[in-house]
Amino acid sequence: MKKTAALSLMLLSTACASVTGPGKQQVRVDTVPQGAEVRVADQVQTSPAVFTLKGKGEYTVIAEKEGYKTSTGLINGEPRIWASVVGNIFNLTGIVGVGIDYFATGAAYDLDDSVVVALRPEVTTAPVATPAPLSGVYKGKQK
Repeated sequence: MKKTAALSLMLLSTACASVTGPGKQQVRVDTVPQGAEVRVADQVQTSPAVFTLKGKGEYTVIAEKEGYKTSTGLINGEPRIWASVVGNIFNLTGIVGVGIDYFATGAAYDLDDSVVVALRPEVTTAPVATPAPLSGVYKGKQK
């Protein structure tokens, strides 16, 4: 009886999207050209890379490579309304479950599967040479 009560309490306190969807998701990040250092949240890898992220909202991708300008990209998180809000109503956890899905586990979001960040080459300009003074006599009309 105690085991049944404990299991029932555990199921009722778990949000629906946390049960039906992953709290953490894998997102592939690639760069053009490959081999750039890529930062997402507190993780750093070399592209191509796979990051394991909570499904919370959006993430900014920062890519850097020598000889190229730093570029950024965005990993979007789309809310799974059906699995979270509606699911928690049927799961009897209500607003508590929605809070767990959106803020604690991030299970209420589906992240993009992959993102590609294009890097642009740095443009270096050579110093402009000062022209040498003209020599000789000017043979034009003078006023």
